[in-house]
Amino acid sequence: MNLFTLLSALVLLCVDIQAQDFIRPNSHLSVTGVPPIPVEIAKAVKPYGDVQPISFMAWHPSERRMLVNFRARQTAQLHWVNAPGQKPEALTDYAETVRGVRFEPKQAKYLVLGDRKSVV
Repeated sequence: MNLFTLLSALVLLCVDIQAQDFIRPNSHLSVTGVPPIPVEIAKAVKPYGDVQPISFMAWHPSERRMLVNFRARQTAQLHWVNAPGQKPEALTDYAETVRGVRFEPKQAKYLVLGDRKSVV
């Protein structure tokens, strides 16, 4: 192996390593005018792309917690949020989406669920 071949192989190896440091678009996409995106930036912003819509449903009448609705598996279900920043706890797991909820008006000992946004 001559010196030229060895240097060429090293240059190609370096180019390949540098190519792995950037996000490459799918071969089916035509991207023009977009600078290469470093892998570190893509990893740093990934959590912001994994968002899940959550709907506020109701405040507990006497305690500092609320009911929210979001898709857990196949349908949107009710979840308790007991404090700011805490992970929601599943309250329902039905085959159909829970669209409406109200607390029992006197002592909030139970919930009234409905299939519409407004539960009378």
